[in-house]
Amino acid sequence: MVIQFGENIFLCAIGLIAYSLFAVRNHISDFDRDIFWNANKNFWIWAILCQVVYALMMALYPILESWLAMKLIAVTEAVMGQEILPPEGMANTIVYLLLTWQLSRVANNSVKNPIGKQKTE
Repeated sequence: MVIQFGENIFLCAIGLIAYSLFAVRNHISDFDRDIFWNANKNFWIWAILCQVVYALMMALYPILESWLAMKLIAVTEAVMGQEILPPEGMANTIVYLLLTWQLSRVANNSVKNPIGKQKTE
């Protein structure tokens, strides 16, 4: 379980970093690292807490991770109208990264000053 939790935290970090970089894409020319980290502390705290809880839940109940992957692939196939065949053993990882991206997006929308919306200072 500890190894699975470590893998989940790693995937959570990738999803969180990818979303964060995507969220500030409009500020690449005037990017300020202090604003990115310090002015968005509420986002970082909330997003990291959500990611840790998510990673722990998936490590404690690995069958839930597989079930979610199957359901999300089925929904995507129904919406797209075509069959999706992810590589063997990669379905859980792909879905995990997509869910961590969405979890980061939800965390960002729940804070008072979302990351990437406007440049302050």
